Amino acid sequence: MRNYRKFYVYLHFTKDTNTLFYIGKGTRDRAFQKGQRRSMHWRRIVDKHGVVVKLYAIDLTDEKAKEIEIFLIKKYGIERLCNMTIGGDGMVGYISSDATRKKLSDANLKHYKTHGYSDERRKNATIAAKKRMQNKSIVKKISNTLKEYYSKEESRKKTSVKTKQAMSRPDVIQKMKDSNARVEVKLKRSISSKKMWENHEFKKSKQKPVYSETLKACFPSLTDAKHYLIDIGYTKALTSKITEVCQNKRRSAYGKKWEYIAVKV
Repeated sequence: MRNYRKFYVYLHFTKDTNTLFYIGKGTRDRAFQKGQRRSMHWRRIVDKHGVVVKLYAIDLTDEKAKEIEIFLIKKYGIERLCNMTIGGDGMVGYISSDATRKKLSDANLKHYKTHGYSDERRKNATIAAKKRMQNKSIVKKISNTLKEYYSKEESRKKTSVKTKQAMSRPDVIQKMKDSNARVEVKLKRSISSKKMWENHEFKKSKQKPVYSETLKACFPSLTDAKHYLIDIGYTKALTSKITEVCQNKRRSAYGKKWEYIAVKV
């Protein structure tokens, strides 16, 4: 492959039908690059049909390459291409109509439902997000942005409407039912075992069984109560906080009332 140091204009054709679907300009190996440097639309076409690269003009200045790129996109019609702009640098001429946004949204949703994300990709995304949120400047910036957004009544109303629409979707409703069912099963087991814990003969141990009036549930030990809190979202739950409530040193822990269960020793 020649290493073109000057600018050039290139064309991308589908491998199976020889259909032109992209026009671009660049230097070095830009015409042959794939992956994240390309749009999702471009990648889907290449995944399905393959790609053949053809150089239209070489040894150009930046301005001349822009001029030819804009001319060719206009000639073939941007609606027939997967180009997101009319050519040149930046996002000049970007098509952002409601119809375009809906089309891209539907395509992304269809792709996700068909292929989904691998467990490894989800794990990497989670790690990256956690690492990002450890940066105090980023957290502060996000916080200030949200405060400014929700300070406007129009923004609050808009969010409320979107939330109601999302919560009315059948798949979301089913997920909530499944989640609630799992919690209800745990609570039923805990409630049914309360009498057993009150009447059971225990040997003296460091931890005592505890009962939560808020949850209507009892737990064999502080550790079990802590693990339950972690399961329902309190990832930093501590037994010491629950102990302080049981000893009347504080009113509640994690929004819940706690007390020791009286047992025979």
